[in-house]
Amino acid sequence: MLQDPTFISAYYLLGKIYKEINEYDKAMSYFEKCIELRQDLRNREKSLEESGIPKVKVEMSDVLKKIGEAEEILSQGIRFVEEGDFLSAENSFKYAIDLNPNVAEYYFRLADVYLDRQLDDMAISTLKKGLRIDTKNTDRYILLASLYSKSGDDRKAVHLLKTAATDHFNDNLKFRDLIKRYSANIMDRRDYTVIRRDGREVIINAGFRDGIKRGMEFRTHLTVYRGGTPVKDLNTGEILGQTERKVIGELLITKVEEKLTYGQITIEKEDKIRIGDFISIE
Repeated sequence: MLQDPTFISAYYLLGKIYKEINEYDKAMSYFEKCIELRQDLRNREKSLEESGIPKVKVEMSDVLKKIGEAEEILSQGIRFVEEGDFLSAENSFKYAIDLNPNVAEYYFRLADVYLDRQLDDMAISTLKKGLRIDTKNTDRYILLASLYSKSGDDRKAVHLLKTAATDHFNDNLKFRDLIKRYSANIMDRRDYTVIRRDGREVIINAGFRDGIKRGMEFRTHLTVYRGGTPVKDLNTGEILGQTERKVIGELLITKVEEKLTYGQITIEKEDKIRIGDFISIE
């Protein structure tokens, strides 16, 4: 399919567009791809001639027109952003995506508009789509991780950066400082705690958004512990470790909501489970 002359022309057109707006790295990548595909096409045609199969002429299709129109709509959307008309910019970038859904920049531009409009959840969803196409965009990984952290989900930020560093950059040290920062936030916040107890019924301040999945009811136990307080260097603020955790019981999950989980105490040691005790969520 990519050896279709339509697609070769499309790469050439994109190269010219990026050259005109002085984005030479992108222009060069498209020109190089165009050259590569042309050579592949010549080799294929030569092979067909040697085998006696007649060459089929491929006419220009609507694909190239859509690609060019999408780039024009992108420029229009950028102008709307500069004018502060974010709603029109959003519609422009959405239309560009409809015309050509294989360009990561369109998703990233749309995500930026969502951020300007303080629609963080939609920005997160759109960034993820863009990163499926452009898997090596460091700045966008950093932005997505920061949005996860802003929403209180540092675990997701850490997972994103670790996975990206390993799978897409082949560099376990990439994003190292950010991973350390978000990991420290997880230890500092102590988000997941017992916030209410009534007899053997307890409520904790974590739900399915925090990793407790629906469907765990009456099948999954959570460990309750005390201790595990972070130990920091007084001069640098670096977390050096934590105090020893002491397991004091277990809960059977009975109900999971977005931000809360309800449980029944099934095991309780001499130190009774109380408000403020921590929950281990793996």
